[in-house]
This record gives sequence, C-alpha cells and structure tokens, in this order.
Amino acid sequence: MKKIIAFAGIALSLVACGGNKTNNDAAQDSARIADSIANVQMQDSRTLASVVGTYQDTIAAADGSMLVTLKLNEDKTWTMNTKYFTPKEVADDNENGMFKISGDTITLDRPDGMNVFVTATAEGKKKLRALNADKQLPEQPEMYELTIIEEVPAQNPDSEKKN
Repeated sequence: MKKIIAFAGIALSLVACGGNKTNNDAAQDSARIADSIANVQMQDSRTLASVVGTYQDTIAAADGSMLVTLKLNEDKTWTMNTKYFTPKEVADDNENGMFKISGDTITLDRPDGMNVFVTATAEGKKKLRALNADKQLPEQPEMYELTIIEEVPAQNPDSEKKN
C-alpha cells in the first residue's frame, strides 16, 4: 500500500508540473496513472494469492523433530503451531502475527526476527523454504521446507451477488 501511495504522489506531482500540457494531455496522463496504480494493486494481490494457504512438514531438530504447521491468510496475518517431539516429551507452541511479501521472500513479523521463507515449487507442489540467520538457503534446503497442504481459493469480487 505504501508503494501505491508513494507512486501516486510522485505521479500526481509530475502531472501538476506538466507546464504547457493541454487539458487533453492532462486527462491522458491521469488515465495512465490510474492504470499504473491498478497494475500495482493487481500485481500485489496476485503475489499474495500465490502464497495464501496452510503449509506443513516435519523438520529434524537437535533432540528430536518438529511438526510445523504455518497458515498464511489473505489479510497478511499468520498462525504457526510447532509440535516438538523429544525423547522426554511432546510440547506445543503457538504463535501468530503479520507477514510481508517481497518478490519470492516471505518474512514473518516475529520479535526474534527469525523465520524468513522463500517460495519454491518442487514436485509440482508449492513449498516454503526456511532461510538461515544470514537470510540464505541452508546447505540442504529440502530439510527445512514446508509443503502446502491446503490452498485458499482466491476470492473473486465479481462472483458475489449484489443486492
């Protein structure tokens, strides 16, 4: 949204400084600006729609394993349940927050700053691969990936009935 506002502000200031442009030129500029804003909004929602869903997998840990279930929602919120399996006990941890998308990178807004994922497709399935602390793929990225188990269909506002 910040990108759209910044883009619109720059574009409007350029139109206002058009100098010798006619009203027709200004109208064409305004139409181009509106089209550009619509394209940015469509691209952003397409990116969001491509990652929304529930991802899950078992990941090896130092003293056992973890079953991680991560749900990314359309409103850019996330929930994550991590079930730890150790020789001594089974423990659950639940977290939630907001996430950001930048290209193919998804960053969960967490206090410790961890859990940055990169999107991937393998074997025809959408996956999220966890990045390390340096925000790089680990040596064996397939050991740190979550596979989509439930996709959320994109909502089409035109398909809703209007009264």
